[in-house]
Amino acid sequence: MIRNRRDTEDKLVRAVGAVLEISGFQKVGVNLLARTAGVDKVLIYRYFGGLDGLLSAFGESADIWWTVDEIVGDETAGPEQGNLSAWCGLALARQVDALRQRPVTQQILLWELSQSNGLTRKLNELRETRTQQLVRRAIELGGRRVDTRLLAVHSLLGAASEYVILRSRNSDSLLGMDFSDDAGWSRLAASLSAVAEAVLAEGEA
Repeated sequence: MIRNRRDTEDKLVRAVGAVLEISGFQKVGVNLLARTAGVDKVLIYRYFGGLDGLLSAFGESADIWWTVDEIVGDETAGPEQGNLSAWCGLALARQVDALRQRPVTQQILLWELSQSNGLTRKLNELRETRTQQLVRRAIELGGRRVDTRLLAVHSLLGAASEYVILRSRNSDSLLGMDFSDDAGWSRLAASLSAVAEAVLAEGEA
């Protein structure tokens, strides 16, 4: 009985990711999730207390946000220590790559703009925590002490890149930048690095 319940819970949790990736957040609902999992919809209420509980469970189990080690871990090559603008530029560029590789996360970010639920709240919690951890790590690698100005600069540039990624789902261009191939994304990474360097260079002098 316990194993059957766990199997059913796993099916329902996986169904959330499948529906988000294939149909988008607009289609996420009790009926479609139950059909996708091949179970009775009443089990969503029995096992998770409802849709919000199921979405929270998916957020707990899924790799919906990058980790700090994924961006600037010991196994990743980076610039020399003490070069703050280079480390921040690298972190921003890798954040873009990490989010581009997560179409389900992009759907959740779009969902977050119009609704708060267990999944969007979980994503926001992860994003806030890990972004602060990443910025602190990048600043330390850059040889500087963490302060609110540096946190704000990195966070604003990160938010701007998130917007570009979400917008690119429906449009390949933005202000003359073409995002239909990797060249456009490389240009964005270079632009982020240039902005980070321009903003932070004065403080490094």
